[in-house]
Amino acid sequence: MLVGVFVLVVNAHHVRLPDLLGDGDISANGLLIRDACDLQLGVGPYSRLGYNHPGPVTFYYLAAAEPLVGGVPSPLGRQRSAMLVLNLAGLAVALSLVGRVTGRSTDVWLLASALVFTILPVATTRHHPLLDFWGPLIVIIPTLVFVLAAGPAARGKIGLVPVLCLSGVFAVHNHLISAVLVAVVGIIVLARLVWLRLRNRLPQPTGREKVWLVLGIAFVVVTSVPILVEQFGGDDGNISRILDTTWDQPGQSRNLADDVRATGWAAVASVTLGVPGLDSHIGLVPMGMLITLPVVWGIAGWRQYRRANRDFRAMIISVALAYGITFIIATQTNDNPVHVPYIFHFTSGFAAFFFFLLLRELCCWTDRPGFRAMRVPGLLTHGGVAVFLSAVVMVVWVGRFQVEPMPGHPVPREIWSELPSPQAGPIGAFLKFPCQDHSLWPNLVSFVLQAEQRGYDVYVNS
Repeated sequence: MLVGVFVLVVNAHHVRLPDLLGDGDISANGLLIRDACDLQLGVGPYSRLGYNHPGPVTFYYLAAAEPLVGGVPSPLGRQRSAMLVLNLAGLAVALSLVGRVTGRSTDVWLLASALVFTILPVATTRHHPLLDFWGPLIVIIPTLVFVLAAGPAARGKIGLVPVLCLSGVFAVHNHLISAVLVAVVGIIVLARLVWLRLRNRLPQPTGREKVWLVLGIAFVVVTSVPILVEQFGGDDGNISRILDTTWDQPGQSRNLADDVRATGWAAVASVTLGVPGLDSHIGLVPMGMLITLPVVWGIAGWRQYRRANRDFRAMIISVALAYGITFIIATQTNDNPVHVPYIFHFTSGFAAFFFFLLLRELCCWTDRPGFRAMRVPGLLTHGGVAVFLSAVVMVVWVGRFQVEPMPGHPVPREIWSELPSPQAGPIGAFLKFPCQDHSLWPNLVSFVLQAEQRGYDVYVNS
């Protein structure tokens, strides 16, 4: 809650502008929300590769939340406010999961520090990860929640299955890569639960857990209906376009050195993106520096694994597995290796978990005899270190990253003079727009919004 209030205050003037618009993908997604308001949307966020990502669940959420934030003047401002609420709810679930599994309240502070440190630097890409509706950012929190819950759930914690359903839907619908990740991890969890059931080692769910389990499965089914209707209701469904595009896309041949660099970049991307301009030169980072951070993560993770209870061990394995799967997906794409950090923007939550393990390991060192002799009462305890680190990170890091406003684009007055009055009834006017140019989306959004303000009923063939 503290992080959310701070983010909103720092960026308040970028939410309340009446003519605030998004750029590129965000503008295209803003048009799709219109279809969600009419319950006619069956696709996910726009992709410049010629298809949409799998599902529309976030569009329907934003459409439903719009009346609740009606006091915000701009459409993008309302979307940002609603996205902040959704992300804060996801963060609360992630922190609660770790706190319950480890049994230590101080771990909530440590994970919060790690999340702020690794996620917010993505704002240097001009998109705020807690505010903006952009594919690689929307899935950060849902994917992290899904993977955190997957480990204990695979051990028979049926009460976490609804969490998997809810977070998994938001991760799958909003980005193709996270959809593949959720599918692979989900199949592993399901197989493990079936194995436990066959061996009569799966605990019987309580009555309350059964209710939540039914609600979770029902949520998956209901949110899948628009996708199926869109896919089978016409000649060219979105799922077919996704499969055709990904199947026809050639892979990128790489050698071992490229894969090692990609692994290192995946680890340091969330850190280096916090340094202005360094993200564009990440390919110049020495190999030694790229290897160091994953090695440190591995050592800290292994030491924490040895000390952990069984549920926390399963959680560590789940996050490590998810990071590895994402690495395989990323290195098989047809991008130049220098662009791999872009793909890992939406996996910064995994990086946060490994930083959390590192902070946890450092806190364990404060229990050693040498540190006890130097300990200031109430400061170098686990809680003291956690609160101190959290306060420093939140004050310095959160205040540093702000989103940039993008005002509305002017629409030539000649267009309005050529159109009949909106009171004249339906008209058959068409605006031919070269949508292949990614940068022109904001102009189209400006036209739609200004036309509606003048009383026109605009149809956008998105």
